[in-house]
Amino acid sequence: MVGAPPYAAAVDVSDGVAVAALGISVIALVIAVASAKYTRDQAVESRKMRQIEAERRHQERTPEFAAEVEPVNDGAWFRLWLTLDGATPLHRIEAHLLDPEGASFTTGQDGVAAGNARPQDAVGDFPDGLLSGDRHCWRIELGKDPSAGTTVRVRVRCHGRNADGDPVAWTVLAQADVPRYGAPQVRWV
Repeated sequence: MVGAPPYAAAVDVSDGVAVAALGISVIALVIAVASAKYTRDQAVESRKMRQIEAERRHQERTPEFAAEVEPVNDGAWFRLWLTLDGATPLHRIEAHLLDPEGASFTTGQDGVAAGNARPQDAVGDFPDGLLSGDRHCWRIELGKDPSAGTTVRVRVRCHGRNADGDPVAWTVLAQADVPRYGAPQVRWV
């Protein structure tokens, strides 16, 4: 190379192409890493959204119960009625009496374990499903001298299925006041 500076002879055009290829490869690697991180972040956010949506659907389907205490035989004993208010069919409910103190289910009835002197737990199984508006009752004792206005509180563990058919459970609280009893009651039929 005539008239070229002495350092120009050491630079080869193929070196420039190699440096450019290396630079482009580094840029592609940075873009690939950023893309992988973005995709991972999107997957994590999508999983969180699915979890939030599943919890929302679970809460929307939470069953509610209307509870009623019915005095029988002038208050000698009582029935606890639970009526399902909600669209979620249930196949099992587990009731636990919370209040009043001394309240218990009577033994010798379906769903109440025998052998316990004052059982506070009872179970109802419904192979065909407990549907909205269906009622279930247990005989209960309210302890010493229950009076009108006493509140009976019961925790109900409900078992059903979600929209995908998977088993789910909810825990709800139901309560009812003991009505006035002892006075003649007339029911027209």
